[in-house]
Amino acid sequence: MFSLFEALLQSKLGWEKPFEQLDAYLGWHAKPELATTIHDYKLAINVLKHGEGWSHKELLGRASTLEFKVREVHDAFFEEGDVSEVDILIDVDDAFVRRCAALIDEARILISETEQIWL
Repeated sequence: MFSLFEALLQSKLGWEKPFEQLDAYLGWHAKPELATTIHDYKLAINVLKHGEGWSHKELLGRASTLEFKVREVHDAFFEEGDVSEVDILIDVDDAFVRRCAALIDEARILISETEQIWL
C-alpha cells in the first residue's frame, strides 16, 4: 500500500524523495500530526520488511506514543490465548492495515484537492 502511494507521489508530482517531500508538504499545509503518523507507519513497514535496525530503534524510543505495538527483539506481545504468535517486531492486525489505508487516503485527498490532480 505504502509502496504504491510512494510510486504515485513520484509519478504524479515528480517527487524524487516522496516520503520526505510528503512530510514537508503536510507540514506546509498545517497537517503535522498526519505527517508524524504517516512517518510512524512508514517506519513500522520498514521494520516489517527489514527487521531490527534504525527504524526499529526509533520506534522503540517512542513506543508509548504509537498507535500500534512495537516490541524488543526478544520480547513477545503475549496475546492471551494465542499460542501461535508470529515472531515479528510490529503487531500487525486488521486495525493496523486499515489505519495505513486511512492515512494514505487522508494525504491523497489533501494533495488531490490542493494540486488539482488525481491520486
